[in-house]
Amino acid sequence: MPEPIFTLLRRTYAFKKTTDCDIHLDVYSSEEMAKISPAVVWIHGGALIMGSRENGQSHAARYVDAGYKVISIDYRLTPETKLPEIIADVRDAFGWIRSNADELGVDPAKDPEFFTPYCPDQNIDANYPPTLLLHGTDDTDVPYELSVRMQNRLKEAGVDHEMVTIEGGGHGFDGRWWDPRVKAAFARVLGFLDNHLN
Repeated sequence: MPEPIFTLLRRTYAFKKTTDCDIHLDVYSSEEMAKISPAVVWIHGGALIMGSRENGQSHAARYVDAGYKVISIDYRLTPETKLPEIIADVRDAFGWIRSNADELGVDPAKDPEFFTPYCPDQNIDANYPPTLLLHGTDDTDVPYELSVRMQNRLKEAGVDHEMVTIEGGGHGFDGRWWDPRVKAAFARVLGFLDNHLN
């Protein structure tokens, strides 16, 4: 996949203030983008104990090149912060994004994200949003079988979905951009977004 040729722009906002800190998000775009664009919200990994919104920067250019703004959010981490507060941070980020959609230049009506707080496969019904699953079969952090179970629940509920399996892929396989399997997976991600947002 050729590297995008444009200047990646980043704007940083504080979307939430707590007694201890401000919590930020970054909005990635380019001057060539449409004024109002669909957005991908990037929630970084790290088992809730590490990571930050900066993790989204290495992926942002490819989505921006395809016409999507990328909004990479921070949230407070454990053990200092308990799970309900972390969930509230993510919910508040989505609420802030929708409330500031005009300033950000994003279309909130084309938001494919849906945040479920604890166990996603127990919260699926016919109103669940279109869902794309990507998982490596050799993931030792999050068992591959969990995505298979999620896929089955989506199918039972009649939810539009796709599952991309990376044979032999481990946790964090998406960082291996030179791997043909990852390139093919990313192409399916863009196809999925195009089908549901454009």
